[in-house]
Amino acid sequence: MLFDSVQVLLTLALLAIGVNAQSGETDLPSILNCVATAGNQDLCDRLLDCGDKNFPPRYKAADDECKEEIVPEGPGNCNTGELFGNKDTRDEIGNCTAQRAPKDLTDNEQAALGRFADCITKLGDECFGKNN
Repeated sequence: MLFDSVQVLLTLALLAIGVNAQSGETDLPSILNCVATAGNQDLCDRLLDCGDKNFPPRYKAADDECKEEIVPEGPGNCNTGELFGNKDTRDEIGNCTAQRAPKDLTDNEQAALGRFADCITKLGDECFGKNN
């Protein structure tokens, strides 16, 4: 998946299903920033997997279209740089995805977003060293 497209879209989606981002290092933007800038390819791969495995298909389709248009070369290497290169690019992907993603959620899509949020939260715990 992505970084800030996840951030923007997930924040909107979580608000739609009644999940609030927490404050401090457990809020979604902090988690995503930690993963994107940690220099850890495994964390980045697992972030992308969270989206690939849990993001509702209509959201994933919108996000994939935006990523292909904005960064056709892919997410890059987190060991030598940041996920999708830099924050500006991630923001651009996020804005694009937020514009294209459906605003109406089915019950199944809401459940998928809940699983996605759980996946991201676990990565945040690891990135911030809470489980080490």
